[in-house]
Amino acid sequence: RRIAKQVGERRGKDGVTAEALEDMRDLMLHLVTHYHKKYAELFPLGIVESSTRTLNWIVDMMKKGMQREADKKKKAAPH
Repeated sequence: RRIAKQVGERRGKDGVTAEALEDMRDLMLHLVTHYHKKYAELFPLGIVESSTRTLNWIVDMMKKGMQREADKKKKAAPH
C-alpha cells in the first residue's frame, strides 16, 4: 500500500493524471484477457480475475498517493 501510494505521489509530481493510470490499467487488463483467450491453458480465468482485482487496487492506491501530493501542493501554495 505504502509503495503504491509513493509511486502515485511521484507520478503526480511528473504530471501523470489519474486518467492515464486508468488507461494503463485498462491496457494491461486487455493484454491479460487477450492471452487468456489465446492461451487459456496457460492463462486460466482465475488469472484474469485476480489480475483485475490487483490492478484495480494498485491504481486506486496510486490515485490516493496522487491526491495526497496534490493536497500537499495546495497547502504549500501561497494564499
